[in-house]
Amino acid sequence: MEQLKLTAKHLSKIGFIKRIYKHGMNLENIVYEIPCLNGCFYYNKNQSIYRWYQKIVIGENANHINLNIKSLPELFMILSCFRVKYNLVT
Repeated sequence: MEQLKLTAKHLSKIGFIKRIYKHGMNLENIVYEIPCLNGCFYYNKNQSIYRWYQKIVIGENANHINLNIKSLPELFMILSCFRVKYNLVT
């Protein structure tokens, strides 16, 4: 089964915020983030295998954990476990 895909509109309704990261002169990466304790959850629609990640910041370093989220209820359950403030939309 393929990972959950959401539109930018749906992500913003849930509470994700669009972030643009510049890499070099002409490269940019667009992700959608929602803050959690010590970091954030983020969605990268340009990734082919993993689209969902949890970023945990410790000091000046960060760990990025790949998440295998396949359904909307699963996303809401994971966000709830980390006490993320989100809007419940279907």
